[in-house]
Amino acid sequence: MSEAYGSLRGVYTFSSIEKVLFGIDAIAELGAEAKQLNVDKHCLIITDRGVEKAGLVEKASKPLRKEGFDVEVYSRALPEPTVESVQEAADYARKAKVDFVVGLGGGSSMDTAKVVGRALTNPGNIRQYFDGGWKQVGVPVVAIPTTSGTGAEFTSESVVSLAEEKVKYWFVDVRAKVAIVDPMLTLTLPPRLTAATGLDALSHAVESALAVYAFPLTQVLAFESIRLISKNLRRATAHGDDLKARYNMSLATLMEALSEGNAGDVEAHAFAHTVGAFYHIHHGMACGIALPYAMEWNIPVSLDVLVQIADAMGEDIDGLSKREAAYKGIYAVKKLLEDLNLPTSLGMVEGADKKDLGEIVEILAENPRAYPAFAEYCKRKMSKEDVEKFLERMWEGTLGKP
Repeated sequence: MSEAYGSLRGVYTFSSIEKVLFGIDAIAELGAEAKQLNVDKHCLIITDRGVEKAGLVEKASKPLRKEGFDVEVYSRALPEPTVESVQEAADYARKAKVDFVVGLGGGSSMDTAKVVGRALTNPGNIRQYFDGGWKQVGVPVVAIPTTSGTGAEFTSESVVSLAEEKVKYWFVDVRAKVAIVDPMLTLTLPPRLTAATGLDALSHAVESALAVYAFPLTQVLAFESIRLISKNLRRATAHGDDLKARYNMSLATLMEALSEGNAGDVEAHAFAHTVGAFYHIHHGMACGIALPYAMEWNIPVSLDVLVQIADAMGEDIDGLSKREAAYKGIYAVKKLLEDLNLPTSLGMVEGADKKDLGEIVEILAENPRAYPAFAEYCKRKMSKEDVEKFLERMWEGTLGKP
């Protein structure tokens, strides 16, 4: 092959779930979709207390009962699930002998449901399946998001906290069979959760565009997701009943999930997982804090992509150098955090203590479940000293200049 085609020689993989339903009142199709799964009648809805109190469980139960299914509800999924909480849900489902699972809620409920679906046909403690090793396919899982952020309805991983290691890790090969994305289910989401989950979506989109495994198909989805989030997240947060803004955020999340689910995440998620597990702060908030610094770190290796990100965020980059344009995008993320009244530095997080940074650096650099688990997706690799400097800048909220 001619050297002129050298940059085109990569072979990329794009995988997906079997079916996605997207649109207003798509939840009404749940019963009909469940019938097509060819399963028996006992359904378990896994959700959390907040979703239950918002009255959304009935929206899922009604179409299921209409089609003759027996519906049981498990509403003890945690907002930031631990491996123990997911094990409890799996034990409950095994005892109940359910035939299929519906994950209804944010990423935590859907992630819990995806693992439970696998655990129902794979015995024993779920810890043994962290890195795969599932022997059986599992029962079908239908994932229904009530937030616009995680993309867990699509992705093939489930993230949990490991308290003893002060870090987060994930189960693999736990993808749902069907996703039902209904923007109407996000209308009750409170402003702060709207903002935080929206930053998770933005982080997925930006990071997947920067990842080693990004290619044109994933990047076009990532850039459009960034554009939609930049135009709609402020509005969705301030005016939660704005259906157009909610619709666009749901669509943006689905797009970033398609991108991130294939290209992966980079440094922002590596730091967010560890900091989030250490301080028990919302995952999306942690991602938002880390994201500008991850973008800045990638300037030497992804300058052209960062220029495209700035353009997708609606920044005026005409006449600027590439480096100047990249920094416009980086500072636009920080401004978004400010507008959403979210912390722009780790030092602003309630309960955070600068004395902890040494321990956090050790976890990030040395624990194979922390930064090393993300390294293969990163174009620019970090030394322990780099991790320390990155975390210091993240603590202080200090970004560079073009």
